[in-house]
Amino acid sequence: MFDDVIKLPNTSVIVVHGTKDPVVPLSMSKQMHERWKSSVSFIELDGQGHDPFEEGVDEFVGRVVDKIKN
Repeated sequence: MFDDVIKLPNTSVIVVHGTKDPVVPLSMSKQMHERWKSSVSFIELDGQGHDPFEEGVDEFVGRVVDKIKN
């Protein structure tokens, strides 16, 4: 199913993962990024947990915007 998503036209995938996520191991996101490296961008947020979009809103938004612009 994920393979279908990344093949869609005009679609970008950015995986954002906090280094202190107690729910999903960081290694899982790193493996996902390695597998689909050409189609998936990866942002690692140091010190953030499972909900970095709520925990560090400014850093989350800033890093995603930077990734989109580059």
